[in-house]
Amino acid sequence: LLAVLFAALYCQAECLSAGELESAVADFQTTMKPVISSLPLPLDISYESSKSRIGAFTYFEDGFFKIHVSGTQCHGLIHADEFKLLLCHELGHIAGGAPYENSPEVVPRSSEGQADYYATSQCLTKLISDPSRIVKASLNFSNYVHPAHGLASLPYKDYGPLPSLDQKD
Repeated sequence: LLAVLFAALYCQAECLSAGELESAVADFQTTMKPVISSLPLPLDISYESSKSRIGAFTYFEDGFFKIHVSGTQCHGLIHADEFKLLLCHELGHIAGGAPYENSPEVVPRSSEGQADYYATSQCLTKLISDPSRIVKASLNFSNYVHPAHGLASLPYKDYGPLPSLDQKD
C-alpha cells in the first residue's frame, strides 16, 4: 500500500551529487537513530536520483517501514536541507503520532499535518542547529509543493525577514 506524499514536480537545473545524497541519508539515520531504533519494525530508506520528478512516500512492506524518494537529482528544486526535511516528513508519517490518516494499513500513518509538525519540530531541529536554515528549508520546500497543487508560491527572497523559531512569531 503506497501513500503518495507529494504530487510530482518537474526538475530544473543542477543535481545533488551521489555523495550529497548519501551524506544526507547517513546524517539522518545517525541523528535519528534513537527514534528509528524505537520503531516497532525496521526502517528502509531508498532513493532514485534518475527520475525527472520529485516524489516521496512511506509504506509498509515485508515487515519493514519503507521511505522512498525519487527525483533527488534535482538540485535546482531540492538541496540537502530540503532533502533532510523530506526524510523527516516521511519519518513523521511513521513516528509522528496522532492524528492518523484513515488508511487500511497495518500500522497507522500520521496525517499530513502531523507529519509536517513532526518534521519541523521534532526531527529537522536535530539535524540542523541553525533556526534560520530550518525556516528557509521549510519555506523553500513549500515553493516546490504549492505549484504541484495549483497554489501560488513566492520566491524565498520575497518573504522578508525570517520568522523566529524561538519567539514563535
